[in-house]
Amino acid sequence: MIAFFALTYLGLFALGLQGHNRLLYLPAMFDIAGEGNLPNSFSSLGLLACGGVAGLLYASSGNALERRGWGILAAGFSFMALDENAAIHDWVSELPISGSGVFTFIWVVPYIFIAATAILILLPFWWNLKRSLQVRFVVAGVIYLGSAVGMELWEAELYEASNYNDAIYQTWTMALHMVVEECGEMFGVAIFLRTFLTALGPYSLEGPARPSCRAENLTEDRQGVRVTATGVQVSSEGIGNLGGT
Repeated sequence: MIAFFALTYLGLFALGLQGHNRLLYLPAMFDIAGEGNLPNSFSSLGLLACGGVAGLLYASSGNALERRGWGILAAGFSFMALDENAAIHDWVSELPISGSGVFTFIWVVPYIFIAATAILILLPFWWNLKRSLQVRFVVAGVIYLGSAVGMELWEAELYEASNYNDAIYQTWTMALHMVVEECGEMFGVAIFLRTFLTALGPYSLEGPARPSCRAENLTEDRQGVRVTATGVQVSSEGIGNLGGT
């Protein structure tokens, strides 16, 4: 679906440069950087799905650290879904505050601060995850933030270099830039959603099996019998205790 949106946008962009701008309103419908159209709705639904699955993980978690982590993620992705659909960040840019260079679009400043704060708060939660989930979180986060923030900073610099001329958005340079930015966001969200679903899989209606925690953290030692996530270890003391029962 992401490739479909990218190719459709580029194809319609090419036709638009040839003067075919109407085309039954298809350019606006598939404008990958636009609002209230198919790519935008797809991105919003992906973020909302991440928030919903994180909410289920929050409800199923068995300890405070996990609940806090999944709760923050549920709230964060739900807000990002709302922001994607309602363009709240564009409202921030309308504030009487001017920026320049990479900060021409002033909304990135508070959003970078919020993202950095959330990452710091979530570090203990992330450290407690299984190694495979840790890696997926990092990959998804780098792709999403690199696209949503990194590419936006570069776009701002290009826009300033054009002397704030909106005509730059009718060039192939900016068209390809927007494809990388928006599709990168979609791809990052897709990895996040897959990661959340993977973490959700082992949970059942009876309660959590704590699948997202590291195996070495799941231990219980009673009278020489040590139960771990990978098996049961019985010491000589445990054998004696078992023999006496």
